[in-house]
Amino acid sequence: MMITNKLSEKKTFYLMAIIIPMVVLTTIFLILQISPFGPKNFMISDLSTQYLQFFTELRRQLLHLHFSSYSFLVSIGDSVVPIYSYYLLSPFNLIIVFFKNAQLPMAIDLIIWLKLIFANFSMSVFLAKKYQKYDLMAIAAGVAYGLCGFAAMYFYDLMWLDALIMLPIVVYGLEKLVSNNRVWLYVLALTYTIVTNYYMGYMMCIFMVMYLGYLLINEKPDGIKFSKFIATKKQLIGRFSWYSLLAGGLSAVVLIPTGIAMMTTGKGSFALKNFLPIVCFGPSALTNLGVGANNFNDRLFHDPSFFSGTVFIIGLIGYFLSKQINKQSKRAAGFILTTVILGMWILPFNTIWHMLQQPAGFPFRMVFMLSFLIIMFGFEAYTKNVFTNRKVVFTATKYVGISIVIGYIGANIFSELLHNFGFNNIKYSVNNWHLLVGFGFILVTSLLMMGIPSQSRIKKYLLCLTVVLEMGINFVLASGGATFINQNDYAKAYTYSERIIKRDNANSIADGRVYRSLVVNQPIRSLYVNPYSGYNDSLIFQIGVLVRIAQR
Repeated sequence: MMITNKLSEKKTFYLMAIIIPMVVLTTIFLILQISPFGPKNFMISDLSTQYLQFFTELRRQLLHLHFSSYSFLVSIGDSVVPIYSYYLLSPFNLIIVFFKNAQLPMAIDLIIWLKLIFANFSMSVFLAKKYQKYDLMAIAAGVAYGLCGFAAMYFYDLMWLDALIMLPIVVYGLEKLVSNNRVWLYVLALTYTIVTNYYMGYMMCIFMVMYLGYLLINEKPDGIKFSKFIATKKQLIGRFSWYSLLAGGLSAVVLIPTGIAMMTTGKGSFALKNFLPIVCFGPSALTNLGVGANNFNDRLFHDPSFFSGTVFIIGLIGYFLSKQINKQSKRAAGFILTTVILGMWILPFNTIWHMLQQPAGFPFRMVFMLSFLIIMFGFEAYTKNVFTNRKVVFTATKYVGISIVIGYIGANIFSELLHNFGFNNIKYSVNNWHLLVGFGFILVTSLLMMGIPSQSRIKKYLLCLTVVLEMGINFVLASGGATFINQNDYAKAYTYSERIIKRDNANSIADGRVYRSLVVNQPIRSLYVNPYSGYNDSLIFQIGVLVRIAQR
């Protein structure tokens, strides 16, 4: 009977771990009026000027079952292997074959919706399995992860979202490799991550080395020097290295041609200034302990977007304050958290983590790994009954509140300094009203954690609801400043433009000319509030070098 109840509990958990994120993401899309649940689409930033065009070309090749590593539609003709390996290899992208070209923005919106749901689900399942806690708080943790600061700021960079999904799975695979010598989940999950986006796969490999260090520190018995303990784990370290290399080898079908093609681009060069011993952010980063620290206007330059839900941030601090967590676990957690934070903070480490180059905007692309750790340790604190200690919760809450205030003071001082030096840039400013919103959630969360008995079911429901509201509001606030366009207007402009371009192409082919078209697409450009260059429109409308083959 007990076994039956546990099976039923797990089935209910898995079902709710899918349904709750679906409801949350659908509600967010409805609020933002995003298709397929509203009239607008996510055609913003690079999604409108690059990714849409790449997806259009991918759809054409999928429908015609004709794939080429070279295209005249890129520049004056170039390899498209790096484009495929970086942007287009996610299996989620197969959805686009069911949509017409004019409806591709809607298909991309749907892909984003699905990927964020799967990120929610993978984290919930990981925590439930790791801590054997199949309850509502694991689902709340999944929501916090799937809608963390990284997801809220970079959701439109959808090629990175597969890594968000896979991180809990790869970590779980590594834990199984270490504890039970079960290797294939780790190998296959890491291979998938590398193949779908080699850039994120590279970051994942770095994080796996850190996580192995965390597991070893956590496992070390008291009274034994770490160096001697490591000597007893040579076989395990060798096994980890071998299977990590195996994942890289299985990915070689993508990595080798991509590497060869990239050697002809600027990606093969390095700037020494990116390795100067300086820091990448200051105290203003602490604003990300609360809701709404960053928005779309900040997308190119901002502090690490690590917001992960107030309950888990308080839980993380409580983890280190509580006597219910042993010193060994605290040392291990402190090691990996410090390593990840230093990897973002110190410029040379940050550059190494970004594949030896500083990103051109969209900084701290590995920050979801910090959110993963915050949520994991915060959830572990919950499973170890840290939340039952009101003194610990109160102290942790106090530290969070003070830290956010310091962050906003630092952000305002920095913004004022920039203003005094003539840099009136919205990208370096904060909205101080969001501090009040953040304090509101801190107050509500701490009262729920302290004011209701720990085993109360209503406490879990209310905390879960608070997490859902908080993460949803943060996602909406992070979209502030984005100018979404109307999907129907885009479809009409696309159809009109396609008809004209096809007519002109047909006339030119009939004349037997070899030509390159220069198109200024006013119908498409008029849709965007911000300037639209259309420099990748050749991929949308198949504008390139055309040669008529003479009939013999």
